[in-house]
Amino acid sequence: MAADGEDMEWIGLSARMSELHAAVGRWAVERTDELVRRRRELIAEFVRRLGGLAGVSFQRVPAHSETSGNYMVVLLDGARARLDRDGLYAELKERGIQTKRYFYPPVHRQTAYRGVGRVSGDLRVTGETSARSLALPLYTHMKLDVLEEVARTIAELLG
Repeated sequence: MAADGEDMEWIGLSARMSELHAAVGRWAVERTDELVRRRRELIAEFVRRLGGLAGVSFQRVPAHSETSGNYMVVLLDGARARLDRDGLYAELKERGIQTKRYFYPPVHRQTAYRGVGRVSGDLRVTGETSARSLALPLYTHMKLDVLEEVARTIAELLG
């Protein structure tokens, strides 16, 4: 990973696992259903609180599929919202709310993957999605008051 924490400069794998990580992993595997259910509840609450904001949309999960709730990603339409993705990212960072520009940069534009394989077409949708995606804080043990603060701040900034 590059110094900016976003671009990938080298293709590789760091697959070391300590005993502590193994113990935590074993604990989590035994509770997977409970942990995924909690993340989905938190995502549903974010969607409920942010869904009415102009220029905000969310990933659509097809009816025949399920999400693990790994991330809570909002898609921002800068033409309709008060701020675009980068503007909201900067404002939240200034307020101490950590987010991540998600799918950024898109894989075909990361240093490590330049020259690997062949990109056909302009990947316009990939580029547009990359420019609009922001992952919000989400973790299984997140308290509702933390979620409320994040959602309230976003609503104030975009509202």
